[in-house]
Amino acid sequence: MPAEKIELNGKVLIARELTVKEVDKVLENLQSEEMHPFESMFPDEAVPALAMAMSLDITPDDLLDLTYSQLVTLIDEVKKKNSFLVQKVEKLAELGRKIVELDREDAEKDQPDLSKPSAATAAD
Repeated sequence: MPAEKIELNGKVLIARELTVKEVDKVLENLQSEEMHPFESMFPDEAVPALAMAMSLDITPDDLLDLTYSQLVTLIDEVKKKNSFLVQKVEKLAELGRKIVELDREDAEKDQPDLSKPSAATAAD
């Protein structure tokens, strides 16, 4: 249970471990390009809004009714209960960073080297 008792609409929020089916749903949802305001507030956290909500048995929009300090406490609790999910999200994020880096390297290779004269300018 969280160090402090956190309530929302009279309900005590307690993190629970997600089922395999729920983890799969969260991972599928990560493929959507929509970002929940919770995720923009905590961009470095490996716990998406859907996972937070499912673990706490609330809706993702209910997260917006909590204070920043309450969310920080709950994030820690959800992460403790769902370490497998956190590991999967972190691996996906690392894979995404590698893909972006490879794309960037490919784009740089495709750019002409403007520091060297081209055959057309060399003839002038």
